Formats: sequence, structure tokens, C-alpha cells
Amino acid sequence: MICGKTKLILDLLRKISLVLLITLSTSITYSQSERIHFSHISIHDGLSNRYVNCIFQDNQDYMWFGTRKGLNRYDGYNIKIYSHKSVAPYPISSSSISCIYQDKSGTLWIGTWGGGLNIFDSETEKFISYKHDSTDQNSISSNKISSIFEDNDGTLWISTFGGLNKFNRKTTKFKHYKHEPNNPNSLSYDRIKKAYIDKDGFIWIGTNNNGLYKFDKETETFIHFTHDPSNPYSISSNSIITIYEDVFGTLWIGTAFGGLNKFNRKNETFTHFIYDSTSTNCLSDNTVLSLFEDRFNQDGILWIGTSKGGLNAYNRKTEKFMHFKNDPNDPSSISGNSISSIYQDNSGNLWIGTFGYGINKFILQRKFIHFKKEPDNPNSLSNNIIKAIYKDKSGLLWIGTSGGGLNRYNSDQNSFTHFKHDPNKPYSLSDDKIYSIYEDNNSNLWIGTRSGLDKFDKENEIFLNYKPDPNNTNLRRYYRNNIVSAIYEDRSGTLWIGTFGSCLLEFDKEKLTFIPYKYEPNNIHSLQSKMIISIYEDKSGTIWIGTWGDGLKIFNKETKQFFHYRHDPNIPNSLSSNTITSICEDQYCNLWVGTIQSGPGFKY
Repeated sequence: MICGKTKLILDLLRKISLVLLITLSTSITYSQSERIHFSHISIHDGLSNRYVNCIFQDNQDYMWFGTRKGLNRYDGYNIKIYSHKSVAPYPISSSSISCIYQDKSGTLWIGTWGGGLNIFDSETEKFISYKHDSTDQNSISSNKISSIFEDNDGTLWISTFGGLNKFNRKTTKFKHYKHEPNNPNSLSYDRIKKAYIDKDGFIWIGTNNNGLYKFDKETETFIHFTHDPSNPYSISSNSIITIYEDVFGTLWIGTAFGGLNKFNRKNETFTHFIYDSTSTNCLSDNTVLSLFEDRFNQDGILWIGTSKGGLNAYNRKTEKFMHFKNDPNDPSSISGNSISSIYQDNSGNLWIGTFGYGINKFILQRKFIHFKKEPDNPNSLSNNIIKAIYKDKSGLLWIGTSGGGLNRYNSDQNSFTHFKHDPNKPYSLSDDKIYSIYEDNNSNLWIGTRSGLDKFDKENEIFLNYKPDPNNTNLRRYYRNNIVSAIYEDRSGTLWIGTFGSCLLEFDKEKLTFIPYKYEPNNIHSLQSKMIISIYEDKSGTIWIGTWGDGLKIFNKETKQFFHYRHDPNIPNSLSSNTITSICEDQYCNLWVGTIQSGPGFKY
């Protein structure tokens, strides 16, 4: 039974959360005369070099820029440079950076042009290098690295100017795929400019001057595609620079002097897009250096970086080209016309690296797309009242509703799978009112419901419900209801459960036991609140707890004591509100606290 005061607060939370689930999408509907404004990052802003070979965003949202003279890490404000000439121990093996990749485990790999392959340890900021050794047949085949990627099995592949390499992480040995004179199914040329793995697991290899190869990992055989002057449907050039597969499964190949190629997998033919001086609707230059698909745009925009013709946007629906070139009289135009790399970050912003003109950033226009419950569509959202949204490590989006259970969003099919409470199924969701969602370090998904804590078994798609033991008199005294409003795992693996109207719970995932931290109004070092809506552990290991109406709490795990920060109208620098909705820490160890009140939040 929920008391009147708790019900009023829950109703207020419901009204605050009464929003349709929305996602951002990019809208690109430029007219020929519309100007696009680019912001620039140059050596004057701290960039180590004007020649930018590659751009990448890691899972901590750092932007990485690989240049001819150093690896650059950008946090949105400052640039940190990692150089081969650094006096720090274990520096990167070369300052000429050719490619950057982060694998599924979060490890950052950096390929250099002449210094081999590097692993970056983000904790120590040291580099581990793998270099070619002519006396060791298991070393990497060349120190000139052109691309790095991981297959579905977690195997790392590295293309070089000495063939393709398969890396065994356990043995740290490299298996080589190179030209073998007596093997007609091997590579016939070792200088690889680009290698790319498609959705079906095939590896496509673009060589410096010997055409395109399709590599079957299972049979370890190659199929060769070359330019044939007598065949208009062959690839347009044997010099391959870049390869990209779009969301429709179409393979695009950028070449030197042969323009852009679109590959038809069914009949294995190529359609050519080339520069035509008599047409405005064409590719602006026949040397294509970079390709990237606009992942936030539903119009099918393919971004194409050329050697001398600037940046192209190709609309695959309308088959129209838009050109973006440097204008010396316009400081907000693109900084240069040689586009070496293109990358889109998690916010949809476009980053463009150039040869000799630094980096450009283009913030794309946005529009909102609404997802809501549609009575005639069983694959639509189950309920329009959204209480929790969570993206797990595999990229799946989970939506908790108030009355419609849990939803899993499939972005490929643009549909929702529903998980609801069924009284006839003991392993169904325990309640259709969801208040919180959290994934722990072991990839277990935890759901906070009106009826306690649920653990979702992803493999079997069943739910296990956990509540404090009703026979525990200490717990029963303080645990008034089962509403789980906040979930957080600390670095020791302990799960912290915030309830709305009861207490804070420490949950042991191994023993499946709860320890309560209760509301004691006369004990200054007790929790002093029953309404917990946010939990966070900072880098020092301190637990911070946000409450509804009683401010911010610090919990000392050693002494089991709480310390309090509250709003005081007589102190300008106190908390701006006593209702703490969110807590996070930035890279400078500043704690940011979101509150419910007009005006900005509070920084501690």
C-alpha cells in the first residue's frame, strides 16, 4: 500500500516522465545555394599537424585524430598529443598515424606508417608495440599499417604494405596472407591500401595498384577484381584507396583516378561515378580518399572525400550530388579541398580531416522522430509513459514504461519487442511499471520495478525477481514497498539499490542478500531519507546518493556513515535544489549534479 505523500510524489514523477520516446535524426535537404558552416581545428588550436590521416571516437567519447606528426586526443576543449619523441616511458612507436580502431573489449589499437602496430593502455597512457622482425616469421608482416578491424569472432585483422595479417591475441603471433607465386588463390600483390569486413564476414582488400580482392576467411581463398578497359562494368581503377559498406549492404569503393564504384553483389558488376566537367550533378573529383555514411539521416546520404574536389554529399534516393569546397572569401567554408578522412560522432556531428588544412566540424541540423504506442501495430512502443531508457554494451536500447512493461528496440527493423508481467508465467517480468534499468560489468541487465528488482537472462529471455526476505525482521521494519527507483554497481561488484519510500539496499549478487541502510531522522550520520532516485560512485570510490527532497548524500563505505548536502536559501553556493535527479563525474574529477529546479544544475 502506497501512502498518500508517496503517491503524490510518484504522480509528479509520472508527469515529469510523460514524454514520447524520441530519437534524433539528421535532415539534409540543402538547396544548391544553401551555405554550410564549418568550424575548424588547426595547429593554432593545439593540433599537432595539419595533415590528418584518420579520425575516431572511442567509447569514452574522446575524439582521436591521427596525423603525420602525432596522435591527438580531443576532449572537446583541449588536445593532448602522443608522439614518438615523447620523453614518457613506452611512447607510441611512430608519430605518423595511419589508422585507429577500438575493439569490442574497449582496447584502442593504433596503426602507424613505419612504426608498426600499437596498443594504447588508457590507465597508464603507455603504448605496447608490435613491429616487423625479419628474423621472426610470426611478427607482423610490415610496419606500414593501412587498416585495423575485428571480425564477429573477436579476431583482429591488420592490413599492411606487406599483406594481410591475422592476430592471435593469446600467442601474440601474426598469421600472414601474402602473395604466393605457386598459389593462384593467394594475393597477387601485397601492398594493401584498405581492408574492410562486410556484414557477411567477407574481407575486401583494396591494393595500391592491383585491384580489389574478396577474401573468404573460412576457405582462405581470394577472388580478384581488376579493371578491364574493354568491360564497362569492371572496376574503374586498379588503385583502391577506400572501401565502405552502407546500411543497405551496398559496397562502395573509392579509387585513384577512377572515381567512385558501386558494387552489385548479384552479378558482380561495378557502377561508376566519375567527374564530368559538363555536369553539375556528378562527383567533383576522380580520386576518392574517404567514404562515410550519414548514420543519422534517412535520406541516404553518402559523404565522399576527394583529393582535389572537396567534400561531396551523395543522396542515394534522389541520386543528386552536393559539393562543399573551400572558399577563400568565406572563413566558415571547409578549410581545404583534399579530404583525407570523414567520421560521424555519436551526436551526429561530422568531422572532416584534410591533407594540409587541419580538421573541420559540421554540426548537422536535426529533426525529431516520434515513437509511440499505435493500437494497430503490435511492434510499436507498448506505452507512452517512459520512466527509463538504457543503452546496453551491445548497442541495444531498452525502454522502461509505466504500465507497458519493458521494451527492446530493434533499430534495423524499427520495431519494439515487449516484455510484460504474466501472472501465469513465474519467470516473466515481475511488474509492468518500470522505474530504472542498469547493466552491470558482467552484462547482466537489472530492471527496477514496482515489485522489486528483476534480473533479465538475455539468453533464455526470462526474469528472476529479488526482494528482501519478508522473514527478516530488521528489513521488514524499514522496507515499506518494493519500488526500485535507482540501480548502480560499484567497482567492487556490489549492486546498490535505491528505493522510493523505503531505504537504500546493498545487494550481494553472489549470496543474493540485501543489507538495508535505513531512515533514522534522529541520527545525523544515517541516510535520513526514504526517497532515493540516483546513485553514483566517483573515481575515488565514494558513493553519492541523490534523493527526492532531502538533497545529496555521501556514503562512506568504511564507516557506513552518511554526510549530507542540502539547499540552504541563505547560502548562495549551496545546492540549488534538494531533489537530485542525476549525478556524474567529468574527466577533471568535477562532480555534476542535476536537480529539479529552474536554472542550471550544481557543480561540486
